[in-house]
Amino acid sequence: MRFMMMYTPDAANAGPPDPKKFAAIEKDIADSKKAGAFVWNGGLHPISSGAIVKYAKGKATVTDGPYAEAKELIGGFAIFDLKSKEEAIESTKAFLKIMGGGSVEIRQMYDSQESGPCDS
Repeated sequence: MRFMMMYTPDAANAGPPDPKKFAAIEKDIADSKKAGAFVWNGGLHPISSGAIVKYAKGKATVTDGPYAEAKELIGGFAIFDLKSKEEAIESTKAFLKIMGGGSVEIRQMYDSQESGPCDS
């Protein structure tokens, strides 16, 4: 089953991780690759460089960042191929321990070729 984990940093972890945390994350990823669980990950640039596009009533509107109303923003993501939601939760706990704070939303992914959950 594939899971996407979306990381929301707390105030102490905004921005790219420091070199010590980054090295620990890289080791965790290397271990996950060896186990065949790692699929893909990435960090996101600050909200000041982003935009929100909304579509309603036949019209698109664009709002450039930063967004005054934004409270929780995704700082990065990872996709893993794991056996269960419980395994995804344990992997996430290890990541948050490395980061020292923040939160992660875990979502099972749909297979793009089917309408059901991704089991590949």
